[in-house]
Amino acid sequence: MSNTSKIKYFKNLNYSPTKKAFEDKVSFYWSKKSISDLHHITNHFAKKNDVIFDPFFGSGSLMYAANNLDFDVSIIANEINELPLNFVKFSLSNFSKEEIQKSYNLFLVEFKKLSKFYDYKNFYYDEYVNIDKLIIDRNNQIDVKEFHLISSNKVKKLTNNIKNEIFQFNQNLYLKRFKKCKSLIKDLDIELLENSRIAIKKGMNLSDIFNPINFYVLKQLQSSLGKNFIFNTILASVLHLCRLTDLKSQSQFPFWVPKKNVIERNILLTIQKKFLSVIKNKNNPNKFKLINNFSKISSNNILLFNKPSQNLSNKDIENKTLDLIITDPPYFDQVAYSEYSIIWKHFCNFELNLKNEIIVSNRKTFISDETIYLKNLEKVFQICNLKLKDNGLCIVFFKDSKFSNIQKYLRIMNLANFKLIDTFHIKKKKFTYKQNTTKDTTVIGECLFFFEKGSNKFKKSKKLTKEIIKDFINEYFKNNNKSTLAEIYDNGLIMKLYENDRLDDFKHSKEIFNVMLENLVKINEREYGIKI
Repeated sequence: MSNTSKIKYFKNLNYSPTKKAFEDKVSFYWSKKSISDLHHITNHFAKKNDVIFDPFFGSGSLMYAANNLDFDVSIIANEINELPLNFVKFSLSNFSKEEIQKSYNLFLVEFKKLSKFYDYKNFYYDEYVNIDKLIIDRNNQIDVKEFHLISSNKVKKLTNNIKNEIFQFNQNLYLKRFKKCKSLIKDLDIELLENSRIAIKKGMNLSDIFNPINFYVLKQLQSSLGKNFIFNTILASVLHLCRLTDLKSQSQFPFWVPKKNVIERNILLTIQKKFLSVIKNKNNPNKFKLINNFSKISSNNILLFNKPSQNLSNKDIENKTLDLIITDPPYFDQVAYSEYSIIWKHFCNFELNLKNEIIVSNRKTFISDETIYLKNLEKVFQICNLKLKDNGLCIVFFKDSKFSNIQKYLRIMNLANFKLIDTFHIKKKKFTYKQNTTKDTTVIGECLFFFEKGSNKFKKSKKLTKEIIKDFINEYFKNNNKSTLAEIYDNGLIMKLYENDRLDDFKHSKEIFNVMLENLVKINEREYGIKI
């Protein structure tokens, strides 16, 4: 069956994401791909003994998806930063509950030593208990608003009241510890690279996104247990919760800390809860076996590289050996993975690579502008093209609300000798954090780009762009009663505009949506039908 036929069949399948938990419980990464979506894709496009490649592996969702296929495949994957690969290697190690318990027991020894930093006076008795968390305001000074004390195995709230002597006592105790730990971490701190795009101001230190108490405790844990692989992985999976967060624990913005209603957790309890959860809910073993050389690859093997994808060579992967490429590339300036990972490098010793990261960033060192970004991304897909078999398929997740960016991306794919043959929208119930100006223009769902080897050569249409859009919408609604705007352009409008060399007529999704709305009528909050 040709790739075009496979895609056509795939697009007609009825699919709803499975609720089955494919993934190991120890994991953390930004913008993780849905394992259910990837399972659906690999189940359809891969076949027995295929070699599947992902040059931007991230958290390893592809591996977890392939782990549940009814047939065997092998995976080759590359990731520039060590943080996500550590979780993958943890899963591949297939640790038993007993092995994890041993590391947990070592942690409990340190827990007892460091617990004194979280002991506060209880409500009615002359005793000290652990806090679960504090709620503070950070203005010119630190103001504690609430102590959440653990009393009789329940969390009870102690609020600020000028007549409440226990609260005042605890607040003074907290500020005393705060001041002491601040002096202790002075030589343990690091200054962050200035980048206003991700909320790093000039002169900002890593400790600024923690409190001095938690920063000091983390450094003590690192000193005692940092070489224990299991502990280090458990810590890495909750480190985003150890920093100061808002009430919703927004992990997508690791360097941003609010001024009001800031949560400061007892990180010992945070780590302990994760340990106990992993011990209790340890998933079935991963069927993949880690290998270290391409020559050894066979079914149920996984070969991992930890390097810039643009530096992959023939020694790493031989030409024309890949059956399928599935990847989620970096989208211009959207997620600064390496810069975010500096937190995990400091406390977990995971290596990162700012110099060669493929991203658009306004950081002051290791400059990476759009020209460098596009050049390196083109190199990656040129390598992918060489490694892919002549009849192979390259499936790319792509979601960027700027149509000029889509045009630039498709242009570099063309230069890498990949031709776009189809697009498809995968529905989502939840919206991503990448917000635009309205609900209609909020990024929702996933867009798949399907590529084959070859190049697209299109001439700019003589038709007006509005006419092209109108004609497409009329054709689209012959088979659809209602649709979101994102579904309309992911399910063919992008392709139609690209074929007519009209994508760069729009700089942002809102612009094209306004044109689309001229031909549509609203049915409900997000869905539209065609005007009659």
